[in-house]
Amino acid sequence: MQKWELFSRGERQKKTFNRVIFVDPGLGGTGWAYWEEVCNVPHFPTRPSETGVIKGNNKSGWENKSSEINSQFAGVLNNLNVERVCIEWPAIFNTGLSHASASRGDLFKLVYVIGGLGEVSQTVTNRKPLLFSPSDWKGQLPKEVVIRRIKKIFPMMLRIRNHEGDAIGMGLAAQGALTK
Repeated sequence: MQKWELFSRGERQKKTFNRVIFVDPGLGGTGWAYWEEVCNVPHFPTRPSETGVIKGNNKSGWENKSSEINSQFAGVLNNLNVERVCIEWPAIFNTGLSHASASRGDLFKLVYVIGGLGEVSQTVTNRKPLLFSPSDWKGQLPKEVVIRRIKKIFPMMLRIRNHEGDAIGMGLAAQGALTK
């Protein structure tokens, strides 16, 4: 793992963790990747058991869309019997693009979505989710590089949807396998 710790301090020595889901949140699509077993063995990463993208109704307002995403996410957590939820938290950069996004309210909407996902996570798993920034798990890697590395590790994963790739990348980073 890089700077971030996937599990609580008492669990650091463990090599394997069960029923973990990694989440790349967004109103346009919330990607997730679920592992029955996450092993901390970089040279032999485990493949996600299931992956997906949750989307809300584009015709409803953003608050309703967020509620739809949360409802679908609760179903995913319950169906998979998830024990640990790991959610990417937005990083704020001092750039014109970040300021434009904040002035449009996109950042606040994303935080609203993440808050809902966090509440659902805690309700279903009885555990607070782990929140971390993109730089915590991928450093400065662009999305395209993350996707290329996933396909190199798992050549059978031919089609990786938007948001799904980052969720898979988070799981690989937790296993120490996202590096070159």
